[in-house]
This record gives sequence, C-alpha cells and structure tokens, in this order.
Amino acid sequence: LPALERRVGARGCEMAVGCRAAALAARPAARRLMGVVFAALASTCVRGVPDTQCGFKLLSRRAARELFPSLQIRGWAYDVQLLALAQARGYRIASVPVAWRDVEGSKVTPLTPLQMAADLVALRLQLAWSAWRRGSRREEAGSRTGWRVASRGGAGRGEARRGG
Repeated sequence: LPALERRVGARGCEMAVGCRAAALAARPAARRLMGVVFAALASTCVRGVPDTQCGFKLLSRRAARELFPSLQIRGWAYDVQLLALAQARGYRIASVPVAWRDVEGSKVTPLTPLQMAADLVALRLQLAWSAWRRGSRREEAGSRTGWRVASRGGAGRGEARRGG
C-alpha cells in the first residue's frame, strides 16, 4: 500500500494499480493462459496497464467520487471498466509492482472465461456507444452553432471549423 500511496498525487497521478508480474508467472499453465487471454482482450479497452485484474487499486478522493458512480459492469471486467473510464476522463494511472501470493479458494471456475468474455464484450459495446454519442453530440452542437468538428482525415484533424 505505501508504494501505491506514493504514486497517487505524485506528478498529477490520480490512480495507482498494482502489478503482480512475478506472482502470475508462478501460476499453473491453464490459469496463466486464461490471464494472458483476458489481458489481451482487456488491452482493447485499456492502454498501458499490464495487470488490470490486480486487487490493489488506489484512487484519489476526486477520482473515486467521479468514477465509482459511473461503473455499470459488476462482473469480472469491472476493474477494466474503472480503468477505461479513468483513461477516458484523462486521469493519469501508474502501474506499481506489488508483492502478491495466491491463497486457496479461488473464485475462478470452468465458466469464468465465458463470463469474462461476456463482460468484456459488454464493456466494448458501452465504450463504442459512448464514443458514438460523444461524436453525435459534437455534430449536433456544430449544426446549432454553425461550427462542425472535423474528426477524421488529413489537415484540420480534430479541429472545429466554421462551415456547413
């Protein structure tokens, strides 16, 4: 916990996430494979966080108050949604190595990979819908004001410009 505390608040960092790389390497092969597949799928939603599922997460009070009420996924991918929302809202996230040891009584079952995949598909759909809605609102705002947002292609990319 002290390592995460040092990172939150340092240079504008609002969130610190533990990384269990050494402990994960020691897991049984089937469990490692599940983790690698989930991490690859999660990376389509979150960039630059190698261990989205680590239980060690520390947020600033401001980030926690803004992000937690927005969570909609309650299953395996809620961590990924938390991180995706943080990134979408511009929060800096630090990944911090932590000491970890697995304990008996895993919650992982043979159905877990299917539940994980379903959660990630739901999250990808939510993220795509949110991006589409943000784009639609920009276009609507542009049509009311006479300004439009250039969102794709060449010169003026991402710029607002006057015109119809």
